[in-house]
Amino acid sequence: MARQKLFRSPTRLSISSSEDKQARAEQPRGNTEGLKLCSGFAEMLRGKRVIVTGASKGIGREMAYHLARMGAHVVVTARSEESLKKVVSRCLELGAASAHYVAGTMENMTFAEQFVAKAGELVGGLDMLILNHINYTPLRVFSNDIHLLRRSLEVNLLSYVVLSTAALPMLKQTNGSIVVVSSVAGKIACPLAAAYSASKFALDGFFSSLRTEYEATKVNVSITLCILGLIDTERSKFRAGLISRVLQKYQYFRGAEPLYDTRMEKSYGVAVLDKEIIQLSEYLKEALQRELILKQKMVILQDLLSTLIQASDSTWKGQLNEDKLKGKLRSLENQLYAYTQKYSPWGMKKVLLEMEDQKNSYEQKAKESLQKVLEEKMSAEQQLQSTQRSLALAEQKCEQWKSQYEALKEDWKTLGTQHRELESQLHVLQSKLQGADSRDSQMNQALRLLESEHQELQARIECLQEDRDLCSSDTQHLQDQLKRSEEEKLALVTKVQQLQSLLQNQSLQLQKQQKLLIKKDQALPVRSPKPSHNEVEPEGPGKEQDLDFRDELQKKTLQLLAKEKECRELHSELDNLSDEYLSCLRKLQHCREELSQSQKPPPRRQCGQWLLMLMALIAIAVAVMLANKDSLML
Repeated sequence: MARQKLFRSPTRLSISSSEDKQARAEQPRGNTEGLKLCSGFAEMLRGKRVIVTGASKGIGREMAYHLARMGAHVVVTARSEESLKKVVSRCLELGAASAHYVAGTMENMTFAEQFVAKAGELVGGLDMLILNHINYTPLRVFSNDIHLLRRSLEVNLLSYVVLSTAALPMLKQTNGSIVVVSSVAGKIACPLAAAYSASKFALDGFFSSLRTEYEATKVNVSITLCILGLIDTERSKFRAGLISRVLQKYQYFRGAEPLYDTRMEKSYGVAVLDKEIIQLSEYLKEALQRELILKQKMVILQDLLSTLIQASDSTWKGQLNEDKLKGKLRSLENQLYAYTQKYSPWGMKKVLLEMEDQKNSYEQKAKESLQKVLEEKMSAEQQLQSTQRSLALAEQKCEQWKSQYEALKEDWKTLGTQHRELESQLHVLQSKLQGADSRDSQMNQALRLLESEHQELQARIECLQEDRDLCSSDTQHLQDQLKRSEEEKLALVTKVQQLQSLLQNQSLQLQKQQKLLIKKDQALPVRSPKPSHNEVEPEGPGKEQDLDFRDELQKKTLQLLAKEKECRELHSELDNLSDEYLSCLRKLQHCREELSQSQKPPPRRQCGQWLLMLMALIAIAVAVMLANKDSLML
């Protein structure tokens, strides 16, 4: 588990001497190793998924631009949405693989947690988390402003912790890293910035402790603290000028004891002057470059060591073969000496010539073999270098393939989840389809029942129409009878009125006669003689005539009563028929409503309108008849 601390605390670095500065000045800066280092960084970060907070301006924006030039997937956040849009468009122009932004404030811890999850969804994971956002506090003497301190701690410390905690599961999967951009105010106490300095001290302590915990628990997530000094910006110059003016104003508070010296406070045994803070940041950058160059050289030396071992093996084998050839030459020389003692000079010369020829041939063969060995060695070295280059390229491709494999793995997981969701949706749709089929069968059965009911209702309608026709004929006959009875009743009424007028006339005549008789009786004496026969006779025919009139009147009244009774019966029959007719019409209307619900309304609507008009006319006729009946009874 390798961890690389890109920046260390400035208090752990001593200020270099003049010789070191001269060595750094003599060191070439534009060499090929620097180019290889930059290209190596670009290849390392190409395709990586990086979150940068506080990226609307300043250091965060420049880091986003550098990551975009290296081809990374960048997700930026800050409070200003307009600035973030400009940063994202610029990143895409610089060659970023993708660029996204999420606007919001880190004072809201819920937003911080949701931002990490949303960023992971946008780029499909996370390889690096760069925490750069900050809450600037005004430069002033701390005066029990707890609200300002709480806000500074929430933004500069708690939001960092929340973001790191939310991003840790994704970083564990990719063996990623957390980069925390801190300040020298977290190492050296600064005046007029108590809240800011407290948050930076706490930030340094928390992430340093967390790094040691990860090392102890074998969590393969790198944590890097970037300690920045003063930045050469207008705001930093203004803050530095303000601090100097305030320090001059409050230079002496207790007699001869100065409130704050021109030098900053000692920390970890190293005194850092105000002017050297900017140089310290440059030294940190140079230390980073040197460390990376040394690591690159170590890799190259390891490769060269392996090649040297192989070359030494090949040379040792060549020397061994050469020693063997020398031993053979010595044995041949000994044989030659023995042959010289045995044979004559001419024969020896001949043998010597042969031996020299053999020696020359052996030497030539040895040279050829050595040349072949050297050529093979050179070719092997060239092949080794080419294989090393191809190995480096293969490792880079392997890293790319690994990243692509991880991306494909994530895509496969998402596709698997989508496939399972689609299968569940398919099961739901199949169950819905089965339910729809069952409902369709039920609807078909209900349609068949409705069709049978429709046929039954049609038959009932036909029967009701026949009954209506019969009822209409009966009502017409009854209406005719009612008209005749009304005519007879009117004739009887006229006759009765005539008889009543005659009776009234006769009663008036009788009253007059009685009054005359009373007057005559009063005029005559008490003992009146019996009336003569001629006087009594006229009363007889008047009484008989009166009786005849009364008898005739009684007969006519009886006939009138009989006719009235007959009219009542006819009225009752007519009412019954009208009730039956209305009930039939109601049934017919109900049947039509059922038919209209089961199917579309029939096009023959004029018939229904005529029936309604006929019903209205019948109701009017019945009302008129009832009114006439009441008048007749009166």
